[in-house]
Amino acid sequence: KLISNINKQVQYVDNNIEQTKFQIYDLREEMSVLKKQYAEMVRYSYKNKTSYDMIIFMFSANSFNDAIRRMQYVKQYRNFQADQATKIVGTSKKLISTIDVLNKDKAIKAKALNDQKSQNVIIEKETATIDQALEISEGYKLKDVVVKSNGGNRQNETALLLEQKNA
Repeated sequence: KLISNINKQVQYVDNNIEQTKFQIYDLREEMSVLKKQYAEMVRYSYKNKTSYDMIIFMFSANSFNDAIRRMQYVKQYRNFQADQATKIVGTSKKLISTIDVLNKDKAIKAKALNDQKSQNVIIEKETATIDQALEISEGYKLKDVVVKSNGGNRQNETALLLEQKNA
């Protein structure tokens, strides 16, 4: 029962690891797209931006309302650039935390697998002990005896079998 619980835990952690890997892939793709967009914006701004260009852009308006709209456009563009930089930083932090979750899941899986191995070793030792005890007591073999489990451990079952044999 313990081994099946450990196996279920390992399967659950494996599923979490796979989901986390997909999330990491998606975040890396998103980060790549955001960085490309930001780089294009910065390049365009660098090529087409001087202090005189901004002033010329404002004053080349046909009316006062048009100049105000152009100012708002420039302000929105700057805000958009700042938002893009914030998104890149946020995505980067999300990626790092997702990788941390993945590493924790991998550690949990490794621990569960180690627990499973240790339980298998314990069961093998107990089985060997039971086999030896049964062979010593008048040649019974474990294959010949059907053990009815009442929730106890193997040592108690062995003791019960030996008592039944002696009785």
